[in-house]
Amino acid sequence: MTLSPADLGARLDRILACAGGLVASVPMPYLEHRSAGGDRSLGDLAFHLFRSALAFADGMDLGARCPRSGSRRRGRRISRTATPSRATAPW
Repeated sequence: MTLSPADLGARLDRILACAGGLVASVPMPYLEHRSAGGDRSLGDLAFHLFRSALAFADGMDLGARCPRSGSRRRGRRISRTATPSRATAPW
C-alpha cells in the first residue's frame, strides 16, 4: 500500500497525538526506565520518535533529512517537540 504525502502527514499527526499524550502523562522518574535487556530509556525512545517525526516533516518541507540534534528534552517538552512544525506544514 502506497500512501500520499497528505495521508502520511495525517497518519503522523495521529501517531504524534497519541504518543504525545502518553509521554506527557509519564512521571519524570519513569522516563529513565529501561526494559529488561533494553539499551535505551523510555525518554530516549520518545525523543527518537519525535525527532524521526521532525525529520519526516523537514524532509517533506525541504526535501532532505534534518541533522540530529545533540540536545535531549524530557517529559512534557518531549511531547511538544514536533507540534509546531506539523501544525504549520502546508502539505
